[in-house]
Amino acid sequence: MPRTNKKPATITDVAIAAGMSIGTVSRYINGYEVKPANKERIERAIADLSFSPNALASGMKSADSRMVGLLVPDYDEFHAGLLGNLATTLAQEGLVTLTYCHESNSAVAKEAMRFFRTHRVRALIMSWPDADRNDITEMIAQGVQIVTYDNIIDFAGGDRVVVNNREASFKAVSELIRLGHTRIGAVTGDLRRWTAKERLAGWRDAFEAANIPAPEDLIFPCDWYRADGHRAMEHFWKMDTPPSAIFAANYQISLGILVFCQENDITLPDDLSLFSFDDVEAFHFSTPRVAAIGQPVHDIAQAIKARLLENNKAKRPATTPISVVDCAVHFRESIGPYRPKSV
Repeated sequence: MPRTNKKPATITDVAIAAGMSIGTVSRYINGYEVKPANKERIERAIADLSFSPNALASGMKSADSRMVGLLVPDYDEFHAGLLGNLATTLAQEGLVTLTYCHESNSAVAKEAMRFFRTHRVRALIMSWPDADRNDITEMIAQGVQIVTYDNIIDFAGGDRVVVNNREASFKAVSELIRLGHTRIGAVTGDLRRWTAKERLAGWRDAFEAANIPAPEDLIFPCDWYRADGHRAMEHFWKMDTPPSAIFAANYQISLGILVFCQENDITLPDDLSLFSFDDVEAFHFSTPRVAAIGQPVHDIAQAIKARLLENNKAKRPATTPISVVDCAVHFRESIGPYRPKSV
């Protein structure tokens, strides 16, 4: 039955009317082969709804659109640095960056997607593993390029830029093992996230390469915040055999560990060695300086820019869907040789 509502139909409306996924409808609209039965249902739904995919796509993305959306979880040191680098490097191509912070809140992220559609961005750069796949698929169908960073998000049609989390973590933990540590705690971050899983995998890889059993009792799953690092230390320090070293999955966790050490007169590296994923300015001026894995925000921004420009010029999906940026591993004074505790 034809629509009487004046609001233009969307690809989601077509998918619901046809009784199939947005992805299948998107494939048909973009000229890919679909099953004959599916094609017939889609065409019937398009006719009933007076849906105009060409008009919708041209309305959402035009050659004159110079705006690129950036959806971030917060404005911490890493994301603030990335925003600054992206804004500068994209401005060199005449592109304007619009930013929205989703605060790890699904409702806020949903509103952010609506905001970017309303502003007709030509591309969306995002880090939100729980994003609504229908929203993403619909934006891709409308001609918006999606580039994800930090976490790999499982959906078709987008580009991905990540750092070598697993390899860099392996290098850091391998150095702790070389220094004689075998009881190395892993404060993981949120293990529902690809990033946390990769960093923990690097921790395990280091023990496997050294032919040493990984101390599974020293894995502390948590979130990414300072309080989590503090809680991890409270847990570890109550153990009969606490860790002699800790690998922390991000700098916020490391800051919580440092606070606990200060409160309990734990000296680095005499009593405990600490290696952090993420390098922040505070680590350069602490005493001792904290060993850390640095995410090169400038290189990440350049890799994202390359994905955007490659797709824009080629007018086709990128040939390499994942770009991997190498981290810098900084060995500093917060790590030292294993020292047996005196009895």
